[in-house]
Amino acid sequence: MSSENTTTTASADGDGLQILLHQTSNPSAPRLAISLPLSTTSTANTLRRLASDATTIPFDSLRLIYRGKIIAARDDGDVVAEYKLEEGCVVHCLGKATGAAAAAAAAA
Repeated sequence: MSSENTTTTASADGDGLQILLHQTSNPSAPRLAISLPLSTTSTANTLRRLASDATTIPFDSLRLIYRGKIIAARDDGDVVAEYKLEEGCVVHCLGKATGAAAAAAAAA
């Protein structure tokens, strides 16, 4: 029996695919829920921007992994179809958080 900590961010709403972000640099942090808009083709960089905002990991140093594959930084293509993202899937975020989040993680 494992309890899954999930925190919903302000960007999570009913208009998109809900994705859970897991920060590998801070395994005890709750998973963050974000919503990837589906109204238009969502690119890998759209997902990376949302993840960067939710985790405070700088966009340029953020790496996303899903099902063992690195989600490449691109402004074309459909990230949902290409990586077969599903409702409630967990995407792993690699990178160091900046600002207050990094200070809080270091103090813990």
